Amino acid sequence: MQTALDLLGADAAHIAVYARTRLRIQSPNVLYRRMPDDALATAQQLFSVLRSFDAQGARLIWVKTLPLDTEWDGVRDRLGRAAIRVLYNPASMNPSVVHAELIATFKRAQADAAHKLGLIKTVAK
Repeated sequence: MQTALDLLGADAAHIAVYARTRLRIQSPNVLYRRMPDDALATAQQLFSVLRSFDAQGARLIWVKTLPLDTEWDGVRDRLGRAAIRVLYNPASMNPSVVHAELIATFKRAQADAAHKLGLIKTVAK
């Protein structure tokens, strides 16, 4: 997740991140909320956090992979239910906007990688 945020840099927008680890976010347009280390606390606030991200205009919500401990099973179940609601409720998202943003993000990352490769080749000569 940190690598993706680093690649997007200041260009990242309309992304919300919910993670147990602290992340370096270079864009003021990325929403971040630290997930509690406790599964019960996370389960209690999960839908509130997701609704908050949605209300603030997030188009993509990234959730850091949860621990595999059985105490986190309920949180995984709730996340799965939330994802299914979005997938099966077309009114909840605009697929053409999301698709266009993913393509634009990919192209920016691709251009950035090509630029960095060119710098590396120049320095290596």
